[in-house]
Amino acid sequence: MNKTKIAIIAGIIGLNLVVILLFFLTPLFGSVFLNFVRLFALLGLVAMFISAVFTPFQKELYQIFKKPFLKIHHSSTIVGLVLITAHPVMFAIETAVTYGFSPSESAAVFLPKFSSAYDFWSLAGRPAIYLIYIAFAAFFLRKVWKSGWRWLHGLNYVALLFGVIHGIIIGTDFYNFSFTPVNIPGLIMTILFILMLCVTTFTFILKRKQLTKRKKKKTEIKTEVSETEELPQ
Repeated sequence: MNKTKIAIIAGIIGLNLVVILLFFLTPLFGSVFLNFVRLFALLGLVAMFISAVFTPFQKELYQIFKKPFLKIHHSSTIVGLVLITAHPVMFAIETAVTYGFSPSESAAVFLPKFSSAYDFWSLAGRPAIYLIYIAFAAFFLRKVWKSGWRWLHGLNYVALLFGVIHGIIIGTDFYNFSFTPVNIPGLIMTILFILMLCVTTFTFILKRKQLTKRKKKKTEIKTEVSETEELPQ
């Protein structure tokens, strides 16, 4: 196992361990179930971030891991998708069992709210999960919608932004920059996820530059071929 591979794996494990440590440094709920609701959301976001950050480095990852990029990319994406889905599902179950909510009331945790800007952004995790599923489904359209599937797939980046904003505003494990006493683990968690957002934004820009460059190169090749064919024999 080469050093780069070890460094990548260690970095992924280390990032998850830091998030788990910060989680346990934040006061836990009495309900073990609700604590898993919180933890699954955090680790799900981390998995989605890792999946997004890897995207511009397909060739390099293949050379390092000797596996197709899609296998690596989808493994991380599926883990993130499962954990993020478990977050509202488990919360809906908890509200139904503990507080006696009806199925329709519990199902409300899946519905975005548009009554005010605060309601929308504080509950932005709700539309985020739909964006993630749309982005995931878009991948399977790539053969029939070659010109547009990437734009839908790119909704993952919007979903990550929504998820972090949702966590900062009302998440127990984040610090929302209010005037209350500073929650140090929460502040570190917030800074960590904002940094991950910045890195993801950089990789998004890098990927778009790669696609633009690739498209330009294909156009130039087609032009050269066309000009060659038009030369007098």
